[in-house]
Formats: sequence, C-alpha cells, structure tokens
Amino acid sequence: MKMHDLAFSSRPLSTTVSELTNSGRDIIFAPYGDFWRQLRKIAITELLSARRVLSFRRVREEEVAAMLRAVAAAADDVIDMRERLSTVVSDVSARVLLGDRCKERDMFLRQLDVGIELAAGFNPADLWPSSWLARELTTSVRRAKRCRDAVFRMLDRIIKEHLERVESGEADKAEDLLTVLLKIQRDGELDMDVVKSMIFDLLSGGSETSATSLEWCMAELIQKPRVMKRVTDEVRRTFAQHGTVPEQDLSELRYLHLVIRETLRLHPPLPLLLPRECQEPRRVLGPRVSRCS
Repeated sequence: MKMHDLAFSSRPLSTTVSELTNSGRDIIFAPYGDFWRQLRKIAITELLSARRVLSFRRVREEEVAAMLRAVAAAADDVIDMRERLSTVVSDVSARVLLGDRCKERDMFLRQLDVGIELAAGFNPADLWPSSWLARELTTSVRRAKRCRDAVFRMLDRIIKEHLERVESGEADKAEDLLTVLLKIQRDGELDMDVVKSMIFDLLSGGSETSATSLEWCMAELIQKPRVMKRVTDEVRRTFAQHGTVPEQDLSELRYLHLVIRETLRLHPPLPLLLPRECQEPRRVLGPRVSRCS
C-alpha cells in the first residue's frame, strides 16, 4: 500500500457526513490536496504542538480538581460517572479551545450524540447517490443539516462573545486555540466556516473519545478488583507525600499507564482506521481497484 498511498489518501464522504462537515471542509474528511495540507499544518504547528498542549496543563488540573471535589461532596449519593466524565472532558476542551467553559455545553453534547448517531447510521441515499427520490425520502440528511446548523449557530455566538471579551480586555492573557484560529482567519488563510468546522472537530474529538475511554477504563477496573487495588496502591505509594497529584509526575504511574493502554486495546473509542477512498484506478496485489471505491 506504500506504493499507492497517495491514491488512497482521501476518505469517502457519505451524504450524511457531507452535510455534517459542510462538504468535507474540516480536518478529518477534507480530500487530500492543498486544502487538507494547509489544515494539517495549522493543526500540527499551531494547535496541537507539544508546547501548546503543555501550556494548558493548569486548565486540566483545575477541571479535574473541581470534578473530584464535586464527587467527594456527593459521596452519599449515587453518582453518574458517565455524565461527570463527559462534563469534565468537555469543560477542559472548551477552556483550551475557547478560553472559557461553554455555556451551552449540554446542548453541544446532545448535538454531538446526534451527529455520531447519524454518521454511523444507514442512509438509503448512499446506496443510490444519483437518485433524488432516495435523498428526499430519507430523514438523515435533513437531520444532519439541522444538527450542523444548530452547532454553527452556537459557535457563532461563542465567537462573537470571544471577540467582545478580547476587545474589552476581559479575555485571559493565555492565548486559547480560538484566538489562534481567528488570527489565521484574519490573515486570509481560512474562511469562518472552516474555522467553525475545525472547532467542532476539536471539541468533538476531545469530548467524545476521551470520555468514552475513561468510562471503559473505570468499568474494567470495577470488574477486576485485583487490578483496581494495584492501581490505587501505586497512586497512594507514589504520591504519599503530596496533597494533590501533579500532572508532570503522572509518568511515574507505570502500572496505570499499562491499564490505560490495555483499555484502549480492548475498547478503541474510534475505528482503528477510518475508511479510505481510491482517487484513481489502481491495481493492488493483482485485483483492480476502481475509482471512488
């Protein structure tokens, strides 16, 4: 496949995914080419570099500490850890991306669930892409458009509030990722719809995959008391002299890292390899692969 790598570099766009991603104008589903390379360069150098990720350590520590205080305060009650984990992960993602917690977090999480359900679901229009009747009869495309429009309206409000805070001097001095994207947009490299699509990708990826992995990890530990005891003993032994668990010292928890890696092996939050689409006819190990297959 290394010989034919470029021919299989793009991902297929179903009618539903095309509607959700504004015809593939985002990081994940943009077709291979200059536009995709531009988005990838921005993501790697400006948004997800090691220096940038490290600069938001304080945000992660504050949000995790707030969640632990909330759990401790509700120790006598039944706690929905799925909801707690989704909340803390989405709050971290929002503060890193937008500079503040998302006031419409619950609405965003609902739309995210709808989007994931639609993207993974069956759509007759994908079987008969040239049939206008199949497209009209299915509700998936209309629901996907409503979902995208709802998210984009929310992001319009967030961007407007963000610009107002910057102009009034109320914004945090630490540069969030939305500020970086808006600077790039003002330089003419991106239009606003692409900025919103990138924010949606980053919020979705940060919120859904991390929360799902944490939930599976806790479920596996509950089912395996011996492993749970070994993990808790390691944490208590390593941080016996600390009142908190500093993020920079988490590398000392070797057994916990193995538990997380095993969880990801057993329960990958996303498919290991998203589908690829052949852009030009190729012959791979004998059989001929036609275009768009």
